[in-house]
Amino acid sequence: MIRRIALGVLAAPLIIRPTLAQQASPGVERAQAPNQSHSPAQAASADQARQQALGGMAFALATSQVAERMAQAAPVKLFATLEAEEQTTFANVRQRAGLPAPRPENMNAQQQQMLAQLQGLRGGEFDRMYVRGQVDGHQELLRLHQAISSNPANQQEEIIATLAVPAIKSHIAMLQGISNAIGG
Repeated sequence: MIRRIALGVLAAPLIIRPTLAQQASPGVERAQAPNQSHSPAQAASADQARQQALGGMAFALATSQVAERMAQAAPVKLFATLEAEEQTTFANVRQRAGLPAPRPENMNAQQQQMLAQLQGLRGGEFDRMYVRGQVDGHQELLRLHQAISSNPANQQEEIIATLAVPAIKSHIAMLQGISNAIGG
């Protein structure tokens, strides 16, 4: 059973990404060009989304690093390893693009509290809480990256957010499968 789950985790991007690509509309122009002037309220909202996204990325990385060591179920451990690697790569890419990288201090109080709670759990209880936190966190990151890609501060930010959206969708699908498998 663990092998089937791990295979599902690894195969999900191969199944989901082509479907998402078919839904995309190549050649359709954006309704609003990047760096077009926005109202102060729109700019503040976009800045808030950027800050929240940094917190979400920091949370995904920190909790996944903990889960790499503490997860009991093989699919949870595998997801944590892949997520930590991906978040580290995204942080490096953001730095190379001249954008701020996520840092632990970007996490909000709720994220910090959940990280602390995770560190005190073991076994199946840890796995379920980690996966639930990742599902919720990825749903929020999806919303934020969609908002950022539709109102980017610059081209680098637009490219990174646009690339992040299908990856996040894949992760949500994987996490939901893992959650079902571990009884989350």
